[in-house]
Amino acid sequence: MLTIHPYMSRYILHICTFIPFILILLSSCGTSRKATSGNSGKPANIPQAVVLDDGLDDITARLLNEASTWLGVRYKYGGSTRAGTDCSGMVMQIFKDAAGISLPRSSREQHAYCKPIRQNELVEGDLVFFAIGKSSKVGHVGLYVGDRKMIHASTSRGVMISALDEAYWKKHYAGSGRIEAFEKRVSAERRRKKGKRQKKTGMPAKQASGKSRSDSIDNIITNAFQLSIDEVIDSVATNKRGF
Repeated sequence: MLTIHPYMSRYILHICTFIPFILILLSSCGTSRKATSGNSGKPANIPQAVVLDDGLDDITARLLNEASTWLGVRYKYGGSTRAGTDCSGMVMQIFKDAAGISLPRSSREQHAYCKPIRQNELVEGDLVFFAIGKSSKVGHVGLYVGDRKMIHASTSRGVMISALDEAYWKKHYAGSGRIEAFEKRVSAERRRKKGKRQKKTGMPAKQASGKSRSDSIDNIITNAFQLSIDEVIDSVATNKRGF
């Protein structure tokens, strides 16, 4: 029978204690601290504020408002709180708090979780992914906030807003994705609002539109008919006067 020395048993116990912590680090933003550097040397002078478009639906506005509260939070590898966060930890927490949607922990898993979209299809609430360093694998994620900008966690400056058109991010861009659960939530809210508007006007939008077109046609016919009568009357009056 194999006998383990008491000191060796204590050593093994210490290793087992740290395994969960190591797993958390490995599942965070990237596979290393370097993977989430997010530095382009001299960052562009981007206003550090999330600007909401007037036409945004409520659920997207709520998501972006939640994201704006993270601005300035310091970077912490493996973190996901306002005491310190990495990129994927922040994105995961924003969707959980603002929309009740649970995302995977790492940027690579979030990339796989999303529905792929083209960069020119980005709308507020979509995710943008980057491959940092020599690896071609995804190691960084940002939340798209509109106007070609994203909010993300940089190792050097913490949570900040950057422009996708900066040379650094264009160079390391690895794809964009849409969270289908969030997309369905947005679509449901839009249908609900449309139903409310129709109920308020008393008729479906298509019916109201059809009635409007019908009224326009009736008006055109009536005007044309009236014009013809007026021309006949003028002609008769002219003949009577001998012109």
